[in-house]
Amino acid sequence: AADRANKVMAATKLVVPSERKLLREGLEDMALAEGFARTLCNVLYGFGSGEGDQEEGMRRRFERYAEALKDLKVPKWSVASYFLFMRFPEEHLLLRPTFVRRAATSFRFELRYKAELNWLTYARLMELGRLILKETEDLGAKDMFDVQSFIWRITR
Repeated sequence: AADRANKVMAATKLVVPSERKLLREGLEDMALAEGFARTLCNVLYGFGSGEGDQEEGMRRRFERYAEALKDLKVPKWSVASYFLFMRFPEEHLLLRPTFVRRAATSFRFELRYKAELNWLTYARLMELGRLILKETEDLGAKDMFDVQSFIWRITR
């Protein structure tokens, strides 16, 4: 799972090279790689989702995933949001802090951004994504890939 994660991340340029390198180096430790693999599968596919309502279960899974990234010494938003964005582009958005914060300002949206990984910022990111998707549907936007492209275009 760790090897596959590295390959998937290397296949795009959505995460900066220094952060990809931190993940790759962190995953060289087998114990950390195992913890990462478990929490990544959990956050992506909801194993153990009998944790209350759907949003509460997602919050708990995301928080465990964020802890695994901290253990790997790569607690970066782009890494934390990358796999969810790639697997579920209809719902999840990639959080590149500079671009997303500018977009939130443009839409007068309170992102509640904090540099450390946390559920509130991530939940607000998903709300921002839904807002931008709704606002850009008339331009042909269909999913968060389109929203991501729109964000990059308006914030560069």
